[in-house]
Amino acid sequence: MMKHYLQLFAVILFTLAAVGSAAPSPDGLVVHIEADTLALNDGEPVTAEDLVFTINYAQEHQFAEWSGPLRQIDSVELVDAMTMRFNLNQVYAPFISTALPFMFIVPKHVWENVDEPEVYENPQPIGSGPFVFDHWRKNESWRFNRNESHFRAPNVDVLVQIIPERETLLGMLETGEIDALAGGHMRGDDQIRRLQAIEEIETVPWTAGSTTTFFIHSGSEHGSDPAFRAAIHHVVPKTQLVRVLGGEVLGGTVGGSTWIDPESPWHNPDLPQYAEDVDKARQVLAEAGYSWDEEGRLHYPA
Repeated sequence: MMKHYLQLFAVILFTLAAVGSAAPSPDGLVVHIEADTLALNDGEPVTAEDLVFTINYAQEHQFAEWSGPLRQIDSVELVDAMTMRFNLNQVYAPFISTALPFMFIVPKHVWENVDEPEVYENPQPIGSGPFVFDHWRKNESWRFNRNESHFRAPNVDVLVQIIPERETLLGMLETGEIDALAGGHMRGDDQIRRLQAIEEIETVPWTAGSTTTFFIHSGSEHGSDPAFRAAIHHVVPKTQLVRVLGGEVLGGTVGGSTWIDPESPWHNPDLPQYAEDVDKARQVLAEAGYSWDEEGRLHYPA
């Protein structure tokens, strides 16, 4: 249950990146974190001991959510009451910016006596974030109240209702029971057109910037071959996928050779592109030594 609760109640926790200041050593193998004065919502202070405990506990119980960052960590050490040290296995430049923000602090005095986090129900989650847990009613709702003592205290409480059926959500919007609905809850052009036909409802299109990506396992025997990967790129019907997944109303943009959205400022148009071209795919494979038998089955190079 640890993973489940860390995800569900991340809003009441605080991340290692936000708890204080972090600085790498000159060789990039050591990262120090100095914690600021923070308090848990049960009144206990947040200390570097909580930070060290969080990492060791996650490693001991193989917390899958952090498997990437945890692989970079050789060990952690407590320097003093407000300072900890990460010892990394290798230089990992984005550790502070991309690993620490996703690693939430759990209070040692709560979790140190929990031997089986997978089954621990954590009935009253404790954290140091801007919200305090109020309730969770399974398949119904959960509520977070503002943490007024937080240094960035929010101005609202949060009540999340669980509405499992999209049709119910649309009906609630149509009757005015809810005021707004994000596009991710709608599926297909028919639902969008249905809302557009209602005079009291305004539909607002925007560029979400999300990306649907297909990856080829480059660590596999055949996926490691650049020619094979290029051929796959050429035969994937990207235009049709965008039309089917995005629909006529929402639409979408065919991506390039990376996962970065072509409309993003970080998109590089000068990178190699892979046009939808089956003949080109066959050419690439043939030049790499692939062949086809009489039944059209592809054979790898001898």
